[in-house]
Amino acid sequence: MKLKIALIGAGSRDFGPSMVRDIVLTESLFRYDIELVLMDIIPKHLINIEAYSRKITDQLKRKISIISTTDLTIALKDADYVISAIEVDRYKYWTIDFHIPRKYGFKQIYGENGGVGGIFHALRNIPPILNIAHQMEELCPNGMLVNFSNPEQKVIEAISRLSKINAVGLCHGIFIGIEQISALLDTKEEDLQVTSCGMNHFTFFQAIKNKQTGEDLYPLLSSTIKDLDPLTNWHEIALGRVLFNLYGLWPSPGTNHYGEYLPWAQEFMASDMH
Repeated sequence: MKLKIALIGAGSRDFGPSMVRDIVLTESLFRYDIELVLMDIIPKHLINIEAYSRKITDQLKRKISIISTTDLTIALKDADYVISAIEVDRYKYWTIDFHIPRKYGFKQIYGENGGVGGIFHALRNIPPILNIAHQMEELCPNGMLVNFSNPEQKVIEAISRLSKINAVGLCHGIFIGIEQISALLDTKEEDLQVTSCGMNHFTFFQAIKNKQTGEDLYPLLSSTIKDLDPLTNWHEIALGRVLFNLYGLWPSPGTNHYGEYLPWAQEFMASDMH
C-alpha cells in the first residue's frame, strides 16, 4: 500500500532535516510504500534537503521514493499527510511584531503567539496555510494536514473554521517542560511518564509519574520547588512556579512562551526588564 507524505517548507534548515529524520526513523511507516515529496518555493533550498534525505535513507536502508518540487499542486496531489512549516523572513518579521507594539505602549513577551504581536503573526501566516488547506480540498480531500507553523492555535482554528480539511497542530514545547521537571527532580527524562494538555505554548501537566513504578511525582516536585531559592533559574521557571502555586500543575514550556498570554508576566522575563 502506498503512503504519500508531502513536506511543505522542506527547505527549512531546522524543519526539513528533523522531519525527514522522524519519518525515516519511524518503523511503523515502513509497512507502506512511502513516497516523500519535498516542496519549497525556493529551488536552491531543495538541493541540500534532497541530498540529505537520500543519504540517510540509503544509510538506514529505507525504501522511500523521494521527489523534490517547487509546485504545490504536485506535492499535494493524492497526499495522505501534508506536513507544513512555513515562514518567510522569520526573524525580520518577528522583530517587527515585537517592537512596533512596544513602541505604542503594548508591552509583551516575545510576541510570537500571544499579545498584539501574535495577532499580526497570525494575520501573516494564516492566508498561505489556509491556501494549502483549500488546495488540499481539491487535490487530497482525505489527507491530513499536520501543521508546525506558529501561532499554532490561531492557525489551526482558522483552518478548522474556514476549510473542510482534517488538521492538527504539533509543537515540541511539552518536551521543554519535561526537561525542566527532569532537572528539578534530578531524574532522567526517559524515566518520566506525563500527561499534558492545554493550548499551544501554554499547557499544564495533568500527571507526572515514575514510568517504572507508577509513583505520583507531584508531591516530590511540590516539596522540591518550596525548597528552591526564589531566584533559581528566574528567567526560565520563576513564572512557572507562580502558576504552579496558583493551579497546582506544572506549566510548559517556559516564561517566554506562556508569558505571552499573561499581561502581568513582564517582570518575570529578566531580559525584558528596564
